[in-house]
Amino acid sequence: MSKKILIGIVVVAVIAIIAVVVVMQNKSNNTDEANKNEVANKVEEQENNSTENNNEETANIEGSLEEIMDKLYVGIPDEERPTMLESREVTKEDIANYVGTSDIDFKEALVSEPGINVIPHSVVLLRLNDAKDASDVVAKIKENANPRKWICVEAENTIVKSKGDLVILIMSNELAETIDTNFEGLK
Repeated sequence: MSKKILIGIVVVAVIAIIAVVVVMQNKSNNTDEANKNEVANKVEEQENNSTENNNEETANIEGSLEEIMDKLYVGIPDEERPTMLESREVTKEDIANYVGTSDIDFKEALVSEPGINVIPHSVVLLRLNDAKDASDVVAKIKENANPRKWICVEAENTIVKSKGDLVILIMSNELAETIDTNFEGLK
């Protein structure tokens, strides 16, 4: 008798888990467009509160994307960084997974994300073929980036900006401000 009860409990638990997943997916699908609009508004608000970059007057940042990414995390102790943080190359085939669109012409790209996808943290660096395209690329990413790409969690801050031929997308919580400050300090 206890074996039948245990099996019944397991079946009910599995059905409950499936129902929660379905509800979350439906909620996510229904809110994606609203979230994109909300992100665009937040990004625009952040942009209005910060100084604009004039790409034609800003020199390109020298160094490899790996070296630049390392500089972005300066001042953030290892224990405050997301668990299993790793950087990897981004290709034209998978760029949309990170910035929300593949309609970007770039020379190279690098992403820094945790190995565990329940931590809302992503930093993407793109080196463009031409710095003159930076403002258009920033606008495309602002329009398409999804800080809810993790489905169960959402990044509180979304920052998109450029410096010379370099474009950065920061989607994170408490680390966004430090990474943004470090980006602004790059020379």
